[in-house]
Amino acid sequence: RCRFHHDNQHDAHGTRLSMVALTPGDESGEIGYGPLFRSLNTVSSVLSIGGCLLVIGAFLAFPALRRYFARLVLYLAISDLWLCTSFLMGEFESPHYTKCVVQSMLGIFFGLSSILWTVAIADSIRRIVMARDLTVESRHEKRLHIGCWGLPLLALGLVLVLGATGSSGMICWIENSALGTVLRLATFYLPLWLAIAYSLWVYWCVSQRLSHLLDESSNADEYEGTAFEYHKDLERQRRSLRLMMLLPLILVFCWSPSSLRRLLDVVFPHMGRSILDYVCVFTGPLQGFLNALVYGSTPAVRDAITGRFDHGAAKLKGLKSQLRMLRRKRKKFQNFE
Repeated sequence: RCRFHHDNQHDAHGTRLSMVALTPGDESGEIGYGPLFRSLNTVSSVLSIGGCLLVIGAFLAFPALRRYFARLVLYLAISDLWLCTSFLMGEFESPHYTKCVVQSMLGIFFGLSSILWTVAIADSIRRIVMARDLTVESRHEKRLHIGCWGLPLLALGLVLVLGATGSSGMICWIENSALGTVLRLATFYLPLWLAIAYSLWVYWCVSQRLSHLLDESSNADEYEGTAFEYHKDLERQRRSLRLMMLLPLILVFCWSPSSLRRLLDVVFPHMGRSILDYVCVFTGPLQGFLNALVYGSTPAVRDAITGRFDHGAAKLKGLKSQLRMLRRKRKKFQNFE
């Protein structure tokens, strides 16, 4: 969703501008996309879809991974999954208007919900670490569902009522028009920029507090176990918090190039193609993949997966032992005969 103005095409109605293209327009005003652009978009989208499916599969396979933060990551993965699916749908031209509308609806709804669920994770970390509010699961999860699904639904309804869906470059999203520009800012870019600012603020505040928090809240004298186990558990909690803090930063990493490109469009309306366009088209859909990498590195996920493998290995070892015993009994029976 990198934006820039391509070469102006003057007609009787004024200037035609392309606000959402990933490459400059040609003299006829048509948008051209090279194979590298499409390949970068496809690769990053497929990686993210695979990562999201792994997160969803882990949630379904391991009951231990169905706690509060794991559920937030699940909702974020669902949003990223459908957002990247819309990226993979490609371009639709008339008479495929219905397909274009479907792609636009997926991009509008799940693009905003992905931002909001990332903010929900950052805010939950802030509440637990800074405010020491341990009631986030019981008091705030329902509110998060209302906000993180309800606001995108309102945004989608607004765009549909105003009839602003349409081709916006390499995909269908919000159409290229003055109204479409306002709606893009209201339904995607302004929430995105606020989310980036809030995520950076939370990361800075929590980082300052994290080094002292667990030491203050934990007492080695009350711990049931050895000193080694106590320090190991303390380090495990630190690692989990640090990794969860990276999830909001992934949003910053993935969408900062597109935000910078959009700001450059305002300052330099006639800016042509640059390396930043290629960065935008690759990093934008990559959020689901990076989220899956970070989430898979948390101690809880690794323990659940390795525990399942260890259990399977133990069962296989037991089965082999039983087979060896059966062979011995059979051999003894044959000798007896």
